[in-house]
Amino acid sequence: MEITAGIFLLFFTLITFNIVVPSSYAITLAEIRALTSFKRNVFHDPLGALDGWDASTPSISCDWRGIVCYNNRVRELRLPHLQLGGRLSDQLSNLRELRKLSFHSNNFKGSIPDALSQCALLRAVYLQYNSFSENLPPPIFNLTNLQVLNVAHNYLSVHLSAEDNKLKGLVPGSIGAVPNLQVLTLSHNELSCAVPESIFCKSSGNATASLRIVQLGFNEFTEVVKPQNNGSCVAVLEVLDLHENHIRGVFPSWLTSLTTLRILAISGNFFTGLLPVEIGNLFNLEDLRVANNSLTGLVPSQLLQCSSLKVVDFEGNRFSGQIPVFFSQMRSLKRRIPESIGSLMKLTSLDLSKQQISGELPIELFGLPSLQSLVVLSLSFNRVSGMIPVEIGNCSDLEVLHLRSNRLRGNISRLSHLKELDLGLNNLDGEIPEEISKYSSMTTLLLDENHLSGNIPDSLSKLSNLTTLNLSSNRLSGAIPSSLSYMSSLKYLNLSRNNLEGEIPNALGSRFDDPSVFSMNRELCGKPLNRECATVRNRKRRKLILLIAIAAGGACLLAVFCCGYIYSLFRWRKKLREWATGRRRRVRLV
Repeated sequence: MEITAGIFLLFFTLITFNIVVPSSYAITLAEIRALTSFKRNVFHDPLGALDGWDASTPSISCDWRGIVCYNNRVRELRLPHLQLGGRLSDQLSNLRELRKLSFHSNNFKGSIPDALSQCALLRAVYLQYNSFSENLPPPIFNLTNLQVLNVAHNYLSVHLSAEDNKLKGLVPGSIGAVPNLQVLTLSHNELSCAVPESIFCKSSGNATASLRIVQLGFNEFTEVVKPQNNGSCVAVLEVLDLHENHIRGVFPSWLTSLTTLRILAISGNFFTGLLPVEIGNLFNLEDLRVANNSLTGLVPSQLLQCSSLKVVDFEGNRFSGQIPVFFSQMRSLKRRIPESIGSLMKLTSLDLSKQQISGELPIELFGLPSLQSLVVLSLSFNRVSGMIPVEIGNCSDLEVLHLRSNRLRGNISRLSHLKELDLGLNNLDGEIPEEISKYSSMTTLLLDENHLSGNIPDSLSKLSNLTTLNLSSNRLSGAIPSSLSYMSSLKYLNLSRNNLEGEIPNALGSRFDDPSVFSMNRELCGKPLNRECATVRNRKRRKLILLIAIAAGGACLLAVFCCGYIYSLFRWRKKLREWATGRRRRVRLV
């Protein structure tokens, strides 16, 4: 079986590694304490392997058995096959230069300490053939230099996580056979080819199945391998996440035999064909996401049997016909949303976007107690028309409301927990209601391409958590409130294509220096638009006139001063001559 190096290095029975030996410092007191603490926690040493560890002579600690140093810092701790028994000390975290830890083939018990994750330079850890129990600590997978982790043949409940890396190639077919492996998370990598069958179930003749959570989203898988003995396989799988891959073919109907599934996410692939009626066998299903595939035909009415279903996402498919009883007698995706959808008592997220739904939003829908726990509602990119029911305010827990690209009028109210509001591309008119400023948790407000008029409310600056504000393509008028400049969390702003006027606040123009943010407002001026405001021109003209007047006045004063100086100079010269003439006369008389 082909096993690529990218996955094999993270697999539990891997034994190959590289050691890079960089610089060092003098051995620290903390390292001595770490080693002596480790020795104290070893209660069984029949071979006397640690007898030579004498803390009174720290200068020779690098000569202790099993310790390899470089520049007097502990680089390796190697004590395999010595029948040692005890527990690992948390103070091993003080061996900050440690590259290799090898305690395999001993009798260590208890849990592997979380503190081991503080040895940031660790490259290889060998703990196989011991008696470790409990969970493998998740922080150990934060060791970015770790290349080898071997914990085989213990009593661990194993969670393997290597998400958001650059792993490539195949997932080894034997990975599902790892004893006690419960969680496998390899999302956000570059893994390809087939998802092996061992992930989904084990043969009934093998060891007890343990894998409960599999997350392989955002990779490059192209196929899902069907188990050969599907009828006799044993599985306890609860979460299967394969979204955003390149998997092709019809929906794998054999998945419906995994009756323990609670979450099934296959969105963003290339699945075709029908959603099988056997999906009703998934009695424990709570979350079904099949968005953005090419599924066709009817939505099977057998989904009614999934009584625990909370989240359904069918966006971006090619379903046709009527929505079945599972949606409480909804007539058709292409017609309207009936009031009876309120019978879904556990519904917290409802996404029916991009389904060509038409008609009005039923007033009765949002008055039902069963929908007052709704957190996410998305009906974007449909043909829903009429008024937005004021009763939508009864959904007091609603955090995300996406109604973009419909034909809706009216406004929303009383949604104090709302974080995202998208009403763009509708028929909203009138002024932006002041009540929106009361939604203090809001991060996104999109009201673009409507028929809104009046001024931009100054109170919008109270939305201290707002990061995105789009009011473009409306009929808004008046000046831009200077208070928008003080919204420190605002990252995206679009006020283009309105009837705004006056000068753009200096701080706001400097912060959003893209002219497109304010473009297509005829009477708007100032930075960053290449349009100077009349008030600025008048101010400059007044400054220029004042400057000229000051210059002229200064010139006149200078001229008067010069004239006075010349006049006084002539008088002084005249007096000097008269004095000289008189003196000569007196000399002659003498």
